[in-house]
Amino acid sequence: MNLALSALLIILLLLPAFFFRIGISMPIRKDYLLDNKTNLIGSNVSKVFSKLNFTETVFLFSIIPVFLHFVSLLIIKIFHCKIDFGLLLNVFSGKDDVLNMEAMQFEVKLISFLVYTFIQAFIAFLLGLLLVYNFGSKPWLFRLLMGNNIWYKLFSGMLLSPDQRNELSFIVVEVLAMTKESSMIYTGWLKCYDVIEQTDNLAYITMTDAIRRDLRSNQLTYKNTDTAPTTTTVSYDSNSGGTMIIPSHNFTIPGKEIVSIGITYMKYNDVEGTNERIPVPIREPVSIL
Repeated sequence: MNLALSALLIILLLLPAFFFRIGISMPIRKDYLLDNKTNLIGSNVSKVFSKLNFTETVFLFSIIPVFLHFVSLLIIKIFHCKIDFGLLLNVFSGKDDVLNMEAMQFEVKLISFLVYTFIQAFIAFLLGLLLVYNFGSKPWLFRLLMGNNIWYKLFSGMLLSPDQRNELSFIVVEVLAMTKESSMIYTGWLKCYDVIEQTDNLAYITMTDAIRRDLRSNQLTYKNTDTAPTTTTVSYDSNSGGTMIIPSHNFTIPGKEIVSIGITYMKYNDVEGTNERIPVPIREPVSIL
């Protein structure tokens, strides 16, 4: 019983580390991106932190509860409050006299400790939000966490200059996907994506307001009978094929079906003399095979 109580106490004392991770895992929102209101670099940084497991969280952020408890002890000392360190030591050591005190006294100490733990966790959460809001969108932090993963760089606008990145409003993606039935080109606004852990492979990509073009209608098939066995070559015109609007708001393509991706970074330009804004490319499209 006392060993279980000791383990529970340790988990509660480390709880700020997990709430700090929750705070830094929250996507960042910046006001200057008026169209999608989402900072692409900060969102990717938050995504990396959100994937940390129990062991990684404790290992990386154990300094957070240590720091918060140290500051709290100083504040408690300044206000001349007392901490029952003897009780804490008895709980940690698993002594039997922990539960032998009066019920009312134990209840008061337990409630006080739980309130203290809740306050620490809440402060850690706010600290995580504050840090990721101010530093999460910094390119140096992005490079440190992401390394050379090409997908993070492409989908966060890291290939753009700082001035171009500030103008970025949304990203248009064109995905060539190979299914069992045919080859399709899907075009839409990039919403989210993910990569397979420990690899540079794309797990999936999700777009909104997607349209589809079936390349089978004008495919060109060439058979070479001069070789043994006969080889067949199929080619497509990327500008051909009937267009169909996909009847769903979000459309997800598994990474294993993706052959190539074309990316166009877009911004809005104001139309002179009107209140209208038109989307225009920031730079030439980028294609990845």
